[in-house]
Amino acid sequence: MDSTQEERDRFSPISTDRSFRLLSTKDESKFKLGLDLTQLSEEYEDFVEQGGSDDFEPSNPLIQVGDNIEDTVDIPVVAIEAVASGETDVLLSDLEALGLQNSVSFGRIVNGLLPLDALESLEELNTLQFVRPVYQPLTNIGATTSQADVSMRSDIARSTFGVDGSGVTVGVLSDSYNALGGAGTDVLTGDLPGVGNPFGNTTPVNVLLDDFFFFNIDEGRGMLQLVHDVAPGADLAFHTASLGQASFAQGILDLAAAGSDVIVDDIIYLAEPMFQDGIIAQAVDQVVSNSSAYFSSAGNQERRSYESAFVSSGIPDPAGGVYHDFDPSAGIDILQGLTIPVGEDIAIAFQWDSPFFSVSGGTGSPNDLNI
Repeated sequence: MDSTQEERDRFSPISTDRSFRLLSTKDESKFKLGLDLTQLSEEYEDFVEQGGSDDFEPSNPLIQVGDNIEDTVDIPVVAIEAVASGETDVLLSDLEALGLQNSVSFGRIVNGLLPLDALESLEELNTLQFVRPVYQPLTNIGATTSQADVSMRSDIARSTFGVDGSGVTVGVLSDSYNALGGAGTDVLTGDLPGVGNPFGNTTPVNVLLDDFFFFNIDEGRGMLQLVHDVAPGADLAFHTASLGQASFAQGILDLAAAGSDVIVDDIIYLAEPMFQDGIIAQAVDQVVSNSSAYFSSAGNQERRSYESAFVSSGIPDPAGGVYHDFDPSAGIDILQGLTIPVGEDIAIAFQWDSPFFSVSGGTGSPNDLNI
């Protein structure tokens, strides 16, 4: 396994083994695509061969596949994250020649929507180091109805100090704003600003980019409703963060350029680097250095994690290398126990303290670790 291939395997969306050494496909030479996109390509090929009478649905529920945004084309698209081997602009041009839509680049990464019949052609691009799907990001959604205005006593602050957020613009990044519809109704009920707001807050939300391509729950609109409760006089802006890391990072810059004094998000990509600043963190640093305030919903995954320095068990792995010892005592245990409820899936983010090629370039990680 090459030193950059392992980066795309750090996130495995299902509980089965994802190692290229242990799983075979119709064409094991497809290393740039990785296993998940190779499987997706083969599933779509089989779907077409069988007549394709229904809407195509991938077996992997975390891969974002949707309708082609060009009405005259029936071929579905998949959200991809492609990493350039050299100049990112050259890779972007090559991908657009293959039909990439809604494209954006940031750092070494290109995001966009690629027709499924173009996946196999990616293997021939010398400008491409590797590509992975944009797995559905995690949104940190609370389980209770918000009492933010009262609990923060912002209602008292507004009346005491005579402030309501006027003169401030708040930008929000999340999944979608109005993919489900209903934004117009929220304006009429006073939950959002816009023409027809009964309380005189008539400046509409500045929607820079929404996500109508895949299933979303308009968590972004919910966040904007909360902001409007606390600061009803503030101007609001929105940019989706669900189309990949490059799109997310560019959205941060775009919200700042649109005048956002405060920017918030509730999105986590499991492919974001844990041990170095990735392109999203770099974009945050850039807007903060230009006087925007940035706040991210950190979430709390600590009870769903395992962390350790590598401890050799001394037991060789038949595929090469040696197993890690999970037993903290004098014993040896090469297995880690997990409890997965019946009918549930598991998403595993696997990282270690080596540089990401997609961030640092060079040779990527010098280590080869597998689950």
